[in-house]
This record gives sequence, C-alpha cells and structure tokens, in this order.
Amino acid sequence: MDAKEAVQYWRDQVGLLLASGAAVVILFAGWAVEHQERFDARRARLSAEFLAACGLLAAAIIFALFLIGSVLLIYQWRLKEAATADQTVLPQSLAVGIAVALSVFALLIAGLMSFAKFGST
Repeated sequence: MDAKEAVQYWRDQVGLLLASGAAVVILFAGWAVEHQERFDARRARLSAEFLAACGLLAAAIIFALFLIGSVLLIYQWRLKEAATADQTVLPQSLAVGIAVALSVFALLIAGLMSFAKFGST
C-alpha cells in the first residue's frame, strides 16, 4: 500500500467512525427515551433503577472516550502530514469537534435519563 492509498484508507476510516458514532448516538437516544422508567439515579443505592442509571452513564462515558480518542489517534498516527497536504482529508479540528459534539450529546442524554423525570411519577 503506497502513501496515497494509506491516506485514503484512514480518511475513509475517520468518516466511517464519525458516521457510526452519529448512528450510535441516535440509537442510544431512542432506546434511552423509550426505556426511561428503568433509569433513576435519585433512588436508593443498589436499587435496580440506580444501577441501570450508573450503567447508562458508564456506557456514555466509555463511548465518549472511545470516539474522541479514536479520532485523535488516527490523526496523530496516520494523518498527521496528510491533513494539511491533502484537501480530501477532513481537518483535524473539525473531526475532533464533531466527535466531541456527539460525545457531549450522548452524555447529555444519559444524564437527563438518569436524573430527570419526564411525565411519570
């Protein structure tokens, strides 16, 4: 694989990673909203709802760290020079900004589902 093919491969991987991250956030949001009654961090410790809320928050944190870390590592190791030389590569600041926005959205959803009550008693 020559340098141009490697740049194209990693460029495509960043796009696929961000698209997959957006899809995961959409699925995560739909699932969390539909099953909102399962999550309540305000309940007594070690109750099923409290543990489910902790699991939801942990999953969102792991997702956020993985997404941002993956994008940063790809740019650091594989696209360092190509991001400025090749116009087809998404700028690193934009790619990291999208990853951060998706991560914040996932964390916001998890926080709202864990600590807020919507329409139920």
